[in-house]
Amino acid sequence: MGSTSWAHDEAVVIRTARFRFPIWALMLLVAAVAIGITVPLIWVSMLILAPLGIAYVGSQHLIATANVHLAKWIWLGLALGLNGLYIAATLSPIGLVAQPLMLLGYFSVLLPLTLGFGGTWAALVGRHGGPSRHGPSPAWFLVMLLAIAPMVTLVTLWPLHMTFLLAKPAMDRMADRAVAAGARGLSLPPTWIGPFHIVATKTDPHEDGVALLTDSHPGGPAGFVRLPRLSPDVPGRPAIILGDWINVPLWGRWSYRMED
Repeated sequence: MGSTSWAHDEAVVIRTARFRFPIWALMLLVAAVAIGITVPLIWVSMLILAPLGIAYVGSQHLIATANVHLAKWIWLGLALGLNGLYIAATLSPIGLVAQPLMLLGYFSVLLPLTLGFGGTWAALVGRHGGPSRHGPSPAWFLVMLLAIAPMVTLVTLWPLHMTFLLAKPAMDRMADRAVAAGARGLSLPPTWIGPFHIVATKTDPHEDGVALLTDSHPGGPAGFVRLPRLSPDVPGRPAIILGDWINVPLWGRWSYRMED
């Protein structure tokens, strides 16, 4: 009886030992999880620190070689190209949606590069031009102006406002035609108004409210909305486009809206 009990206990120990998790395997698992968390953070840190490193190394090389012209063209190419990119982005639905990412890119990429190479050019200009008795060199003013311009563009969306102001007469004419066509059950063909591609129109069946759609996807339309003339805000009446994702007030009764 004793031998049988001893054999049973030994079998239990053997079975337990088979399913015991080795400490080295646990350590490997912890290391794999740590690597999986750390590697993306390292890549993000590299993406953020890379512009700083490029600006520092490049500016030091330009200062050592005193190459004023190369510093100027590198800075102008970066500043004008990136400013143009930000201006174009504010005229597209994708750019408006990506505003937070573009703001992050401004502080992490654009600002270090433009200030690094622009500051190098301004310093070389001041060195070769001699000290000024009237304050800082105009080169520094240009560097700071082009450095803060993208942030001003993102915050104010001035390209969208100015471009729409120029296109507003054509927008009004097309909106009037869309309302008249909608009353007869018709729709207008796609067309371009300035840089804006109007792919479809949507009208308010009650009044003269109309939307000139730049994106007609039923799950999230986007476009220029002209509110009704007499009752722009009627409780309980469904909006032509909700504007729960993006709603940029423009001129008069117009706004640019995007649904989520």
